[in-house]
Amino acid sequence: MNKYLDLLGFDFEKSRFELPKKLKQLIYSEFQKECDCIYLSVYVNILPVGLSSDFEKCTFEYDNHFHINDFGKTKNEKDYLKWAIEGGRQLGERLKNTFPEKSFRILISFSETSVREGEVEDYCSCTVRFYEIRPNVDDIFRVKNLELFLSEAVMELEC
Repeated sequence: MNKYLDLLGFDFEKSRFELPKKLKQLIYSEFQKECDCIYLSVYVNILPVGLSSDFEKCTFEYDNHFHINDFGKTKNEKDYLKWAIEGGRQLGERLKNTFPEKSFRILISFSETSVREGEVEDYCSCTVRFYEIRPNVDDIFRVKNLELFLSEAVMELEC
């Protein structure tokens, strides 16, 4: 993602963006904690019932994601990326303040609409997901080299 942001001339460390109202409401919605899983209560379809291993808990949280495209419309696809980075930053701050004894990883992925020979091959997509870092399964969930993603830009934020 860093190479992609450099191409855009975008400094995510310094830049701040206003979030669409629905996205801000999601990010500032109540956290739920059940079976040692932390998730945004308004955006989960299946409850983490009966999960016992760290792998199961990490899998549940990793699947707990949202698509930025669902929370606002824009003519410029890069706005979705800006909203995702800002939303991820604010979500990270909330997680750190709410659960100071835990560590989290936030993954942001972005791909632009791609057109080949006049046909749309892939539509723009931008996703944010987060999960608690659990050291005994971190090697399974951690992406070793984010630059290996060829069709999308991926960023990790740790908090």
